[in-house]
Amino acid sequence: MRARTQTRWMAYLLLWSFTTSGLLSAAEKAGTEKVAPGKFLVQLKLSGVFESPEMTEVQLRPDEWSSFKVERVVKPGTPVRQGDVLIQFEVKEIEEAIRETTFAVETGRLSLEEAMVELETMKQVAPLDLKDARQSHEMAVMELDYYNRFFEKLNRMRTDMSLKSSLQNLESAQEEFDQLEKMYKADDLTEETEEIVLKRAKQSIESAQLWHEFSKVNYQQEIQFELPKQKERVEEAVVRAQSALQRTQVTVPASLRKKEIELEKAKLSLAKETEKLERLKLDRKLMTIVSPVDGVVYYGAAERGRWSEATKMLEALKPGQSVPTEKVLITIVNDSNLFVRAEVPEKELYRVTPGLSGRTTPTAYPNDRIASKVESVEPVALGEVNYDARISLDVVAGAKKVQPGMNCEVRLTVYQQDAVLSLPNDAVFADDDDDTQRYVLIDEGGTGVRRNVTVGQMNDTRTEITAGLAAGDVVHLKKP
Repeated sequence: MRARTQTRWMAYLLLWSFTTSGLLSAAEKAGTEKVAPGKFLVQLKLSGVFESPEMTEVQLRPDEWSSFKVERVVKPGTPVRQGDVLIQFEVKEIEEAIRETTFAVETGRLSLEEAMVELETMKQVAPLDLKDARQSHEMAVMELDYYNRFFEKLNRMRTDMSLKSSLQNLESAQEEFDQLEKMYKADDLTEETEEIVLKRAKQSIESAQLWHEFSKVNYQQEIQFELPKQKERVEEAVVRAQSALQRTQVTVPASLRKKEIELEKAKLSLAKETEKLERLKLDRKLMTIVSPVDGVVYYGAAERGRWSEATKMLEALKPGQSVPTEKVLITIVNDSNLFVRAEVPEKELYRVTPGLSGRTTPTAYPNDRIASKVESVEPVALGEVNYDARISLDVVAGAKKVQPGMNCEVRLTVYQQDAVLSLPNDAVFADDDDDTQRYVLIDEGGTGVRRNVTVGQMNDTRTEITAGLAAGDVVHLKKP
């Protein structure tokens, strides 16, 4: 039993020895490569996105109205024809605003007509008001002059005469009474008649006496109060008339100018309301948005081929929501002739030139290959280090249908030769002292001997050798 086990282990050991020997031999063979001419290809991989050259943006550019609430909207991806309704907005509020503005325009027009009539009337009346004020002032000045020259003196004379007249009446009554009394003592009239006449004469004296006393009081009143007050009133009338004239000379032209300004403001207000009404009527037409062209509906705007705002616009275009103005709501895309917008890294920019051919693989359909060609490259970077390249497509029959915004990979053939010498990249070394100098290790009896070479293009795995090697040379793939 023990001898059998030992025999078995010896067999395993011999088998391992033969296997290991075979592996080492294969490794040694894999450590060199015999140089031979062959096809050499350099391809550049670029990330890209499918884009349409025919995209028509639909956005709201209202003149007056700002509230656009969605009533209904077509779904993204819907094919539409020119004139088809894309978005229908609610119209109740804007129609109410149009009615209110229409009333405002009508009211403004009536107010303007009234202001024009008032201004015309004021222009006719203003000279008359100025004339009346001047005449009133002139009359007051004339009355004051007349009062100072004549009336004051006549009033004083009248007052004096009234007092004097009352005194004369009193004296006449007294004299008449005295004469009657003398006469009655000398004649033969009866005492009754005499008594009656004397009584009447005495009453006349008493009446004249009373009137005289009243005249004296009235005289004092006239002299001390009425005549000075009357003169003061006449003088004040002149001052008031002068003030009224000055005020009229200022206020009448000012009122006229204010009325002219009010008229201009009424015209301006009417013009603004009229313009507002016209703008509202134009905005009313925006409440139904139709497709300007044939195509497919996409939400939002494409930014360098990508629909970055589509999710936000999907929320904004829900029924009942108010959409933003001055922003692209929908883009109508003609997806029958797409191209690829590819990003070229700055370090690869020198390789990508117009006319360069390649193939495009859609991310959604990795088994498809679309023949492609570089049309143009932007001269200015649109990012920190990337440049945009426009890649035209030759869509072959049977290819899956791609859509704008889909990602893809573009492989451009930047260099191709049918019979060149090349080596694996790891088999070409850089000189430690001069990194521009390349060399390889030529196999001579199992030993690697250095030989300087000139390199050309380089792809992901191999390097083109343009000088320094010949077909049939054996090269070590790694340093010892």
